Amino acid sequence: TVSTDLAAAASGATQYCRMFGFIMGGWLLAKSALQATAATADKQTPSGMSATKNQIARFFAEQHLGPAAALLGPITNAGSTVMTFQEENF
Repeated sequence: TVSTDLAAAASGATQYCRMFGFIMGGWLLAKSALQATAATADKQTPSGMSATKNQIARFFAEQHLGPAAALLGPITNAGSTVMTFQEENF
């Protein structure tokens, strides 16, 4: 666990940051699409803008959220491999 083996936990940090970026990017694009849809309903934004934002959010989700989920394994298991390296071999 993180509290007992900080080095093993840190070995998955790069993949964790990648996953966080994918998820945050998806969340921000989805939020933007929802706001554009609401603005279109209030006649504050042209419907084309709302459709485009929805397409962008969908594309991002299809292309990046699947790979983001696939990073969970490397995040949680990296320590078991990395910690077997001998420091003097570097």
